[in-house]
Amino acid sequence: AYTTELTINQYVGQHYKLVNDQTNGQPVVFDHDDGNDQTFEVHLTHTYQDVSQEHQVHQTIHYQYADGKKAQPDYTAKVLAFSRTGIQDLVTENIQWNAWTPDQTFAAVNTLAINGYTPDVQMAAPVKVSHDSKDIEQTVVYHADDQTILVNYIDDDTQSILKTDSIIGKT
Repeated sequence: AYTTELTINQYVGQHYKLVNDQTNGQPVVFDHDDGNDQTFEVHLTHTYQDVSQEHQVHQTIHYQYADGKKAQPDYTAKVLAFSRTGIQDLVTENIQWNAWTPDQTFAAVNTLAINGYTPDVQMAAPVKVSHDSKDIEQTVVYHADDQTILVNYIDDDTQSILKTDSIIGKT
């Protein structure tokens, strides 16, 4: 005897949900009316699942001297996180997404002073990022300042300067 059970179970395995089975899971029985075919309906619906997606953006500022050597430890900002939710149709695997959380901004970061050096930027500007932004990496380069050294040659008997040499160079 034919029942709908096997076919319904196949659809349930494909993420359908049984709504109504006019056979009530019982074997179908032929009637005695040769003029009309019997019709039974089995109604199914898709199943759905909540889904979510997250993305994080990191900001790192490197501090180095012009020769590439590290000038001071890197600055790492607090991670900015973005997320969105949606619902997935488990039969079609299509996802209906809601909007991402709003854009956010990494704050401005003042560059620390190092005596004898001038940074190429005094402050890392604020950076606005969104869910599709890549990590932010910036490098501040410290350049050696020009320096002058004076060497005075002094006659201790007369307390007069005999000669002054001026030496110009970098920190």
